[in-house]
Amino acid sequence: MKKTTNMLLMVAIVMVTLLTASCQQDSKLKKSVKQANKECPVSLGVSGEMTSITLDEETNTVIIDYLMDEQYFNVAVMKKNTDLLKDQVYSLIATAEGNLKVMTEELLAADANLTLRWTGKKSGETVEITLSSEEIKKARKSGEAYANPLKMLENAIKVTNEQAPMKVDNATTMVGLTIEGDFATYRYMIDETQVPMHKLYDMRDQMKENLRNSILKEPDPALKDFINLCKRANKGIAYKYEGEQSGNTCIIEFGVSEL
Repeated sequence: MKKTTNMLLMVAIVMVTLLTASCQQDSKLKKSVKQANKECPVSLGVSGEMTSITLDEETNTVIIDYLMDEQYFNVAVMKKNTDLLKDQVYSLIATAEGNLKVMTEELLAADANLTLRWTGKKSGETVEITLSSEEIKKARKSGEAYANPLKMLENAIKVTNEQAPMKVDNATTMVGLTIEGDFATYRYMIDETQVPMHKLYDMRDQMKENLRNSILKEPDPALKDFINLCKRANKGIAYKYEGEQSGNTCIIEFGVSEL
């Protein structure tokens, strides 16, 4: 079955990979962005790709553009929820460590703003958010308030749920992502006229192995960061399939030690 990724968590990974890999300590922001843009487009896995990174010198704003598969990132829905998007990126900057911290400090040194812009492949619709240089400074200063991994996981889940339900295939619909006990649980509704639940239940061991091989072993950037966030929050990841007609369920779980 296709996987569902949390798109927002890929932001930090891709920005860091390009910005910090391309610049020396004494480089100007303009030089860093120019070099990073040469690496585009950059694949984000099934979700889409980063198409460009530019610097608007008039406003001193770094602009990162993404072209998204709307099966995984519903632009029309997220246009109504820009506060959620902004809060997610704010949290990433507030708790930045390692390379992401280096990237943030380069933005601060240049007193630059940051704009993230997502465009749907099919619709052409666009949603964007901007963090001003002052907001970036505020985020860094208030980092401790955003240091709770569980809170960050809950915010990431809110972003995903705003886009539910998501059609996976003819028989499967992702209806939500929740925290249930020790697991961040993806919930799927199964049309049993297409796939009987007893078949899923009988194949659950093979399904777990398939999920392990196709998703956990080599996750795309978004899922990799989501997995790390779950681990920091001491939560495993579960996939819960429920029969639309019978209400019977089949649950596949990966504990923290398996992630």
